[in-house]
Amino acid sequence: MLHVEQMPLKKITVYEDESILEANKVILREKLNILPVVQRDNPDKVVGVLTSEAISNAYDKARNR
Repeated sequence: MLHVEQMPLKKITVYEDESILEANKVILREKLNILPVVQRDNPDKVVGVLTSEAISNAYDKARNR
C-alpha cells in the first residue's frame, strides 16, 4: 500500500527573475491561485508569492496606462 508520505511532491515555483508572463503561464497551466517565488541560487528559499489576482491586476493596470 502506498502512503502519502511516500508520494513525491511536485514543486511548482517560479524564480524571482522570471517575468510576470512566465509566472502567469505556470499559474494557468497548473491551475493555481498562488505561486511561490524562489531564489534561483537557493530554490528552497521562498522570497514571495504571486497570486492570479495580483497578476490580473498588474495586467489591468498596464493596459489602462
